[in-house]
Amino acid sequence: MFGLLLFLLNAAQCFTVIGHRGSGCSQPKCVSLYPENSIPSYLQAIKDGADVVELDVWLSSDDQIVISHRDLQSKIERLGQIITPSLDGSKTPSVKHYNASERYKFRVKLPWAYDKVRSSLYKSDKYVMQWVPPIPLPKLSEVLDAVCPTGKKIVIELKGNDKAIGPRVFDLVTKKKMESCIHVVSSFYWKKYHGLMYQVVTDLMEPIKDDNRLKKALLFSMPPTNYPNMFKSAKYYNASAFHPACSLLSKPKMKSFIAEANGKGYDTMCYFGTNNKDDADTLRETLKTGVKSICTNRPGVLRKIVDEVPLTEEESTPAEDFSFVDDDVEEEFVLE
Repeated sequence: MFGLLLFLLNAAQCFTVIGHRGSGCSQPKCVSLYPENSIPSYLQAIKDGADVVELDVWLSSDDQIVISHRDLQSKIERLGQIITPSLDGSKTPSVKHYNASERYKFRVKLPWAYDKVRSSLYKSDKYVMQWVPPIPLPKLSEVLDAVCPTGKKIVIELKGNDKAIGPRVFDLVTKKKMESCIHVVSSFYWKKYHGLMYQVVTDLMEPIKDDNRLKKALLFSMPPTNYPNMFKSAKYYNASAFHPACSLLSKPKMKSFIAEANGKGYDTMCYFGTNNKDDADTLRETLKTGVKSICTNRPGVLRKIVDEVPLTEEESTPAEDFSFVDDDVEEEFVLE
């Protein structure tokens, strides 16, 4: 019995709780009361017990590294889901035309969970509930300055179709001497030995494959057609981690892949998108798959589960089911 308790204690100490876009996403099904990918959201996730916060980066039209989930390669640009003009009559820009120097002209919307309006209203630029005072989309440099002094780490996910984004991130982190603050740099956009059921237009990992200043991870949301190729891909990009969607872990081959990856010394993390329920029961089942970390929209709930702390009634209640489709999976890629 003592040996089992010691094992569980060691497992909890080794497991990493990661806050998806901070304390969770802003869209329907999510429960965060802070706007996703905002500094208040990252600090709340840390307060709730996250070891690491996850964020998305892309280059704005004025060449700044900006934090937002929206990017250029989505079939539908929905930056309007996250920000809305602060002046009546102005137009929410597409990501391609978003100018970071003008970001204070726009407000980050209140998260859907704040008052749970209909999702159709939330998707519109006409959604009038806005955060006061306005919270702008942050730049990566600002997030580093806010998060790194807390002693916690960051997962940086590369987005968009500009191959300069990876080298720019590596150079910025190195210039600020914050390499120890970065948990890993990840991306869906890699091509070599892909073996997956989608094709990526721009390979964002290629420009940093030989740069080992920061650890790298391969993200994927669909099952590989050839699992051994995943290890060839990791070797090619000098990646030390695999980050599949948590929904894939129910597949027998994926369970074997996770076990093999763990055995070979790779870090394994799965992530919950906005269209995946990550309630308490689902998180408990995901822990059994053997992944070393989980990127969740409910980092506070996962922290309590890992530490075996009793949940409140609200935390243990399954998430409500809403017919809302986000572009986390289907529209992350241009399918061919």
